[in-house]
Order: sequence, then C-alpha cells, then structure tokens
Amino acid sequence: MAAQPPHPELRHHLTKPIRVKLNKDRIVDGLLVGYDHFMNLSLRKVQITAPGIPTMAADSCIIRGATILSFEGVNN
Repeated sequence: MAAQPPHPELRHHLTKPIRVKLNKDRIVDGLLVGYDHFMNLSLRKVQITAPGIPTMAADSCIIRGATILSFEGVNN
C-alpha cells in the first residue's frame, strides 16, 4: 500500500492574512481560517481579483487545493 502524502503544515498561517494565486491568473486575499490534507483552504474577509472582472469582496470562501498554484503570507 502506498504511503499517504504529508499533510500541509499551515498552522502558523491560521488567522493571518494570505494571498493565494490560482490557475487562470486569479488572486484571492483573505484570512486563513482552516485547511485540510488536500490543501483545500477556508478563508474569511476575502477579496478576489481576476482578469477582466472587477475585484469582488466576500465574507468567506473555500478554495479547492487542486486550483492553487502558490500562496504567501501577507504582512499588513
């Protein structure tokens, strides 16, 4: 039986602002409030930027891990 991949270690980013870069040149900024071993992310106080679409704001969103290209902590 194949070994499970390691869980993402994101505990030190919880409740802190992050920027997530997604496929199709989309960017999501928000506070990380949860994640799972597939790297699905749950964010609050979100701003979503995508080419050709005005910036959108939302109270919360869930990002599927398969769409994530990168993420970084944001210092405010």
